[in-house]
Amino acid sequence: MEMLQGLPENTVPLKLGFCQVYLIGTGHVCQKSVADVQRLVSVMKPDLVFLELCQQRQGELTSTKIPTTTKEIVAAIREALEGR
Repeated sequence: MEMLQGLPENTVPLKLGFCQVYLIGTGHVCQKSVADVQRLVSVMKPDLVFLELCQQRQGELTSTKIPTTTKEIVAAIREALEGR
């Protein structure tokens, strides 16, 4: 798979239906991960950013339920796109 210039090497581009998704591997409390995500967002300028969080970190950041199943994630993407 051809990698877009400027993206971190730990980024996997995926085409999911009408959405282009960039999956990026990160580590907790890792400065390189912070820089990689900042670079990805800077290069791609995405409409949406999704984070996969453990339950503890989710609770620390929000009281809103975060989608965890594929069905919930797809519904959240559709809802966000309709709100544009």
